[in-house]
Amino acid sequence: MKRVGLFGGSFDPVHYGHVLSSVLLYEMGIIDVIVVLPTNSNPLKNNTPLFNLEDRLLMCKIAFQNMPYVSVLDLNYNYTIDMLKKIKNLPSVDDSDIEYYLIVGSDIDSTILQWKDIGSYKDYIENFIVLCRDRNYENSNISKILSKPPILIDGITIGDLELSSTNIRKRLKYDGCKIMRTFVPSDVCYYIKNIKNKEN
Repeated sequence: MKRVGLFGGSFDPVHYGHVLSSVLLYEMGIIDVIVVLPTNSNPLKNNTPLFNLEDRLLMCKIAFQNMPYVSVLDLNYNYTIDMLKKIKNLPSVDDSDIEYYLIVGSDIDSTILQWKDIGSYKDYIENFIVLCRDRNYENSNISKILSKPPILIDGITIGDLELSSTNIRKRLKYDGCKIMRTFVPSDVCYYIKNIKNKEN
């Protein structure tokens, strides 16, 4: 059975946490291939993404370009359930021998019960893989969705700093691109600098 990790999210921007978590899942033999699926927007967040979808897709392709077990796919979706349905309906996919795993961050535990059609996820995925930002995380809500515990993976940090797109956007706002290479792959950093130069 082929195990496919579906890695959705805003990727606003993609960073080393996304990349290294993907490496970890593959190297540990948890997942055979990973599909990165940037979302149009997050319906549970009021803020507009800093980067448009086209730029986020390109940055993801740049970040994962040397990882043959990772592909980046544009499904133009807002709700995760819509992405799952589109994956199932892709004409090129024979999912008779595929198990799908949804890769999420532990921060979504507080809102996941509000997700659209969350009760039907059991029809689409084998399990959740949770990237734990908090080492004391308890999967109080995620485990309710499929009536079984998710697969828990320690999140990626740099020192005491949590690697998250939110933190990176804040630093980008106040520090510009000065320390971006600490958090994002160098080619992605270069791409972001080009975008910022065009805006100025």
